[in-house]
Amino acid sequence: MDPGIVAGLVAICIGTTFVTGLIGAGGGILFLPLALYALPLVTRRVPDTHVLTGLSLVQGLFATTAAGFQSRRQGLVAREHLRLNGPVLAAAGLAGAAASVLLPARTLLIVFALVTSASVLLLLLRAPERAEPHRWSRPAAAGLFAGIGLIGGAIGVGANFLTIPVLVWVLGMDLRQATGTGFVLSFFLLAPALAGKALTGQVDPGLGVAVALAALLGASLGAALSPRLPAAGMRLGLAGLVAVLALRVWVDVLR
Repeated sequence: MDPGIVAGLVAICIGTTFVTGLIGAGGGILFLPLALYALPLVTRRVPDTHVLTGLSLVQGLFATTAAGFQSRRQGLVAREHLRLNGPVLAAAGLAGAAASVLLPARTLLIVFALVTSASVLLLLLRAPERAEPHRWSRPAAAGLFAGIGLIGGAIGVGANFLTIPVLVWVLGMDLRQATGTGFVLSFFLLAPALAGKALTGQVDPGLGVAVALAALLGASLGAALSPRLPAAGMRLGLAGLVAVLALRVWVDVLR
């Protein structure tokens, strides 16, 4: 393995999973563009987009697993929604990841650019502390989670920034519990999606181990610091950074 690639990916992973631990989302949508555009600053060789999406799943899986255990201890995980929506996310994540090997790298980047653009809007919206669920909320949520799983599996993100709004605005869950439940739901998406990527040759084992260890460190640091920082300010800062990265990806795919 190229030491420059390993060092660069470890640094990027620590930074992105730190964000995940800090505000509950965002690490996955930062990893791929930073790997694509910051990694060349330290090494001439960069893994291809398919491998990077696989590594993004590794960092997301280890970061959200650690955060999910902490949320469960705090009683912030709604087990009923795990039973209802976890299998949907798992099946869709596996399908999206396995099918992504057939897609050109440019197509994956276009999908990623669309998702990051949408995430900027979601990060800027202030979720209500409590929303009332509609009668059609469960089937609607299942359909939305299926779409989230397909997209997240293909581009290598846990998509917590998409699952949390569904839990709050569609299923009527309070924001704190939605964040904790979202962490565990991300595991349902990420684990099968990673298996799909690995089975189709889109994961580098050596780089995967390095990224996994870095993810545990970054997420733990972020979670420890989270209570001391204003969440609103961090979300606005993340929205600005994601907007810049999304614009950079759009420039790349449209030229």
